[in-house]
Amino acid sequence: MKKIVFSAVVLLMMPVLASAQIVVEPFVGACFPTHNAAGKETVGPLFGVAVRYALPDIPVDLGAEAGLSIAFRNKAFLRESGSYDDWALRTFSLALTGDYLFRNDSRFTPFVGVGCGLAQRVEILPSLGDHTDASEWGFIATPRAGVQVGKHLRFTLDMRVTQKDFNTVGLRVGYAFGGRR
Repeated sequence: MKKIVFSAVVLLMMPVLASAQIVVEPFVGACFPTHNAAGKETVGPLFGVAVRYALPDIPVDLGAEAGLSIAFRNKAFLRESGSYDDWALRTFSLALTGDYLFRNDSRFTPFVGVGCGLAQRVEILPSLGDHTDASEWGFIATPRAGVQVGKHLRFTLDMRVTQKDFNTVGLRVGYAFGGRR
């Protein structure tokens, strides 16, 4: 029964997919913590996937994004133990997004956008191999600007604003699968 329902949904979605308005973009990059705390901040990974729907008559994309960013601090002061240790701040986020495309041609398309949603924040002590506290959920805002080169390659500078220690600025590169207008 599940296969029949899934097949029916796929068949009903085919006209939408065939209209070349849906874009799936996996991305990878690097992020840097913005909070100036004790310890030396270092570059951490940023990766995820975005799904966007290009509105047919206006230069706007609406969609959703799932991402993971990890901010590292070397020899940071830990409040719980009163000592210094390496520290990683992991943020998993789910956000609804919107982008405005300034010039929509096939070679070079600059854009600005914003997303908002939920973020799960976890503090990790690599020396202990585990997180120090239970994860907590909160709000996240993701302002961004970038450029799409050609129909598929997308460079984005974004900020992930969620809580003082967990905020990051990141540079990411994505490859957009699917059609553009």
